[in-house]
Amino acid sequence: MWVASARVTRRPVSIVEASIRSRDSSGARVRNSYAGAALLVTWLWLSGLGLAACGGDAAIHQSSSVTAGGDDVATTLPGEPVDMRGQKEVTIEVTDNVFTPNTVTVDVGTTLVFVNKGRNSHNVIPSVKGTFAEVPTGKLDPGMQARITFENPGTFGFYCSLHGTPTRGQRGAVIVTA
Repeated sequence: MWVASARVTRRPVSIVEASIRSRDSSGARVRNSYAGAALLVTWLWLSGLGLAACGGDAAIHQSSSVTAGGDDVATTLPGEPVDMRGQKEVTIEVTDNVFTPNTVTVDVGTTLVFVNKGRNSHNVIPSVKGTFAEVPTGKLDPGMQARITFENPGTFGFYCSLHGTPTRGQRGAVIVTA
């Protein structure tokens, strides 16, 4: 029988030591330290936290299917659109693993200003390649901002490739109306 466990030991610097305990043929406990067990336990624990931090499906409030950028590619909106028509610029706050608001409706010619108020670097990648110019990693580090102007009507999905995909995690959409 194998049991994975972790314990904190007091040394000059406290560390977490993971071990695998088993019983030998006589039933006595045998303890073997394995770095692999520590990595496995840590990976499993962080995987759960990572999914929670990136939002996963829990961040999807209401979804609807629309056509992205005038192409025949369906995009599921990550949230209920916020109507921002009539504004020349709309600010999208980028925090750790979230765009706020994540879905907006704007007029043709509106500029989205992505402002990184989080602790992590981000990027803005179009869900459908080529529908607008991406904001690459390094151009949206903490405290930085980036602008994208939408000159054509359509629905344009976007995501941060560091913390999401076109369908999960940190993603958003802009609905541009004529």
